[in-house]
Amino acid sequence: MPDLAIVIGAGPGLGAAITRRFAQGGCAVAPVARDAGRLEALCAEIEAAGGTARPFAADSADFDSLRAAIAGASAWAGPPAALIYNVSRFLAVGPLDLEPETLDSELRISATAALAATQAVAPAMQAAGRGTVLWTGGGTALRPQGGSGSPSLTSGKSAMRGLALASAKALHGAGINFRTITINGAIKEGTPFAPDLIAEAFWAAFDAPREAWVAEETFDGG
Repeated sequence: MPDLAIVIGAGPGLGAAITRRFAQGGCAVAPVARDAGRLEALCAEIEAAGGTARPFAADSADFDSLRAAIAGASAWAGPPAALIYNVSRFLAVGPLDLEPETLDSELRISATAALAATQAVAPAMQAAGRGTVLWTGGGTALRPQGGSGSPSLTSGKSAMRGLALASAKALHGAGINFRTITINGAIKEGTPFAPDLIAEAFWAAFDAPREAWVAEETFDGG
């Protein structure tokens, strides 16, 4: 069985592009998202092109569901060589109308669930002596005062970035190739921030030698 890459947040844009790129690179891919039908279509497309893929439906806000998907993917294709956490949500709600409970939920899916997923794959990666964990960061974490029209998304990506920078040294010390890839622009087809271009940066990070491990990579356009 080829290396397993688990892509959490395999939505129709960047997540799907990352899943396809890792499949093209020879990995068995396990896309994870809530929409089972969309995942099945993505896996069918990849397998029709000669790749190996299996869908795993889960809700990243539900840690038991998330861990079950990771365990299922590992049972299918062996210890994961790569985990990509690519979950976020844009809510155009200002601070005076943003329910605190909603903000709690957004922080959970942006940062806390990224930690839960990383902890779920870390033991197998350490036992195998190799493994890569990549988180999708956002440019609003670099300039939160500019806002994005979504204080909850800015807060979530800022929390993710802080957690990543504070955790990278320990993860590297544990033998895990970890980084957050901060997308410093709006993801859009036909631009330097097209999903396929960003996906190449994720693939390059997966192949990075130990001496090239960094806590954060900023993607400024391909």
